[in-house]
Amino acid sequence: MKNAHDKAKSIISENMKVMHEAASFLIEKETITGKEFMDIVHCCTAKTDLNN
Repeated sequence: MKNAHDKAKSIISENMKVMHEAASFLIEKETITGKEFMDIVHCCTAKTDLNN
């Protein structure tokens, strides 16, 4: 159980930008589709890749 918890914390920490963007979207729209979420993920990933 501890390993699963540690892994979940790591995944969330590594994707904090996605989490913040999704939260902002949800605050504004209240719901999110799978496609909208994946658009956020891809957008945040593309920005991160450009900065490396």
